Amino acid sequence: MIDAGCIVALATDFNPGSSFTASVPLLFALACIYMKLTPEEAVTAFTINSAAALGREGITGSIDVGKQGGSGAVAVSVVQVSALPRGNEYSG
Repeated sequence: MIDAGCIVALATDFNPGSSFTASVPLLFALACIYMKLTPEEAVTAFTINSAAALGREGITGSIDVGKQGGSGAVAVSVVQVSALPRGNEYSG
């Protein structure tokens, strides 16, 4: 989808009916492993693209002067990017 020019946004949508987790690190890893997003694409999908999906990219979603901060973006980009497997390690 990204290669075709689509803007991809990721979020947890935690609820007991269809989404069993609120774990951003888990969803980040799933996006990279199963959806084949690069870590950079996943960070973008969780931050500025998610803000754009909500019409809030002008006030949040990236680290810029005058924008509101959010710890979720920092936690994803700092904690998870270095911990992700590289290449095609999934053999299922």
